[in-house]
Parts: sequence; structure tokens; C-alpha cells
Amino acid sequence: MTFHPPTKPLVLYLAISCIILSFTSFKSKTEPDVYVVGREGSSAVYWKNGIKTILATVSVDAIPTNIYVAGKDVYVTGATWNITGYGTAKYWKNGQEVALSDGQTMAIARDIFVSGKDVYVVGSEWNGNNNVAKYWKNGKSINLTNSMEDASGMCLYVEGKDIYAGGHEANTFKEKKSVAIGKYWKNSKATSISTNDTCESMIIDIYVSHGDIYTTGYATQGKKQVAKYWKNGQAVNLTDGTYDAIGLSILVHNKDVYVCGQESGIAKYWKNGKPVTITDVKSSSSASSLFIEGEDVYVAGVEYSGPKQVAKYWKNGVETQLTDEKSNIRVSSTLIVK
Repeated sequence: MTFHPPTKPLVLYLAISCIILSFTSFKSKTEPDVYVVGREGSSAVYWKNGIKTILATVSVDAIPTNIYVAGKDVYVTGATWNITGYGTAKYWKNGQEVALSDGQTMAIARDIFVSGKDVYVVGSEWNGNNNVAKYWKNGKSINLTNSMEDASGMCLYVEGKDIYAGGHEANTFKEKKSVAIGKYWKNSKATSISTNDTCESMIIDIYVSHGDIYTTGYATQGKKQVAKYWKNGQAVNLTDGTYDAIGLSILVHNKDVYVCGQESGIAKYWKNGKPVTITDVKSSSSASSLFIEGEDVYVAGVEYSGPKQVAKYWKNGVETQLTDEKSNIRVSSTLIVK
């Protein structure tokens, strides 16, 4: 979702698909390395400049969720499912699998951050009653929620000794109704971004700048989802609730706040709350990550060609297509290393 210098990848999670984009440094001034992560059949795979690497081929399914590049190392997070229907949370480093759970229940890894020699991964794991939001540091599990309600960790950021995570936890109120409530955690201490615990909200991405915590996602207003970002828990509306919308990636550059996502099925980004549409309004699309370099704005996401996903990125509105609508690929993420 967001570029988090110096090493943070971009993460997007949606019920339908997940698109992730990271930028680090260009191999040249004109040509980036382009990574695309997804599923081909039941296999988890990624492509670097069109060259495919198979991460996992399993009898049921493999779900990659995020990609991250640190130096020469390539990390992919996700899960594999076995014939019993259970999922194992894991990541792959340069194609080598690292399991984070034992495969005896449902678990998934959603985001990753590498700081020095430490590898941090966030996600969730079923405990028999609910999904527990958690992160793993070098494979050791740390719970973010107490398992009393269903929860999931969606995004991660590490700054110095502080570990930040974002996601959601269910709130059950009268008549046993339950809604997801967006939360972030700093060193495992939770902060809710909701002002109404009977209205659904969710945090999709997190970014930290000079001690300020920025998150983005959505909150419901009536029957619509309103795209928002929050600075230290204080909401800024990006849309007015006329159409469903969501923020998927956030960063701060030269004191300007950038968020990308979609409104009414159309990819766009917002700079300090002002929307910019980046693609043909006739196409169903979503923008999942962005990066700023000088005066240039890079945005990555997908457009739909019938039932097929086509991964793309745009530089100042100029499109580069990454996958083909004829391929049998379910895109999970895109990554550009600049």
C-alpha cells in the first residue's frame, strides 16, 4: 500500500483481491524493476521483469498477500491451505519458506517489515473461538488482541524500538450484533479510530512520520463506506458518503498527505484531501499503493477487463500495463523497485 522509507512495502487487503506496491531505488534513471505477485492456478508465484518464480505449489491453495524487497532479498507473505482446510501463515525469503504457524488451524500473514536483522510480520490466527490479531518477530508470536472478539492485523510499521500495527477488532453490542472497528496498536497498546462503536470501520494501511501516526481505510456512514485517513486517531474525510469508497495506502511527503484507493469502483488518489482520478472512469479499477519521487507521483493497482484483473501502474497519469487480461493470473500484489 504505502512506501515507508527506507524499507517498508506497500500493502493492500480487500475481500476480493490484494494489490501491493513498494518503491525503493531505481537500477537506472529510466527503467524500474517490476515485481508482480499472485496466484497461477493454486500456486503462489511472483514475476520480476516478466521472469516467474514459483513460491509454492500445494494441493489446495496458496495465497500470497504482500511483497517486500530489501537489498537483494525478496520477501513474500501469505498462507498455504492443506487438504483439511487449515491455513499456515508464512513468508518466503528468496523463495525459501518460513512457517509462522503450525497448520493445525487457520492463520494468514498479511504484511512484513524488515528492520536490520529482525523480520516482523503481521496477520491473524484462529484460536478455536475467534481470529486473533498478532504479529511475529523473527517467528515468535505476540498477540495484539485477547481473543474475546474476532480481529485481524492488516498492516505494520517499525520505527526504532516502536512497533506499530493496524487492523480491526469486532465489537459486539445489543442483540448480539457485531461490527468491525478499526484500531491501531503501538507496542501492543490499542487505540480505536471509531467515534461510534456500532458503525463499521477498518484500517488498511499505516505510516509513521516524526512521531505522528497516520492510518487509512474506511468508516461507514449510513449504508455507505466513507474513505478516510486518521492522524493520531483524528479523522479526515476523503469522500462525502455519496458512493462507497476506501483508502488503501497512505504516505506523508514534505508535509503533504497522500492516500490512494477507490471511490465508486474508480481508482484515484487524494493529496491533502483533494481527489485525483488516474484512470478511465469507464473501467472498474482500484489504486492500492503510491510513491512520490520529486514531482512525480507513481500509483499502482488494477483494472478489470471482464472477469480478469490487469495489474498496472501510472506515473503522473501515464499507464504501464504489468499483466495481460488473457492470462490466468489472480494478482495479489505489484512492486516497483526504483
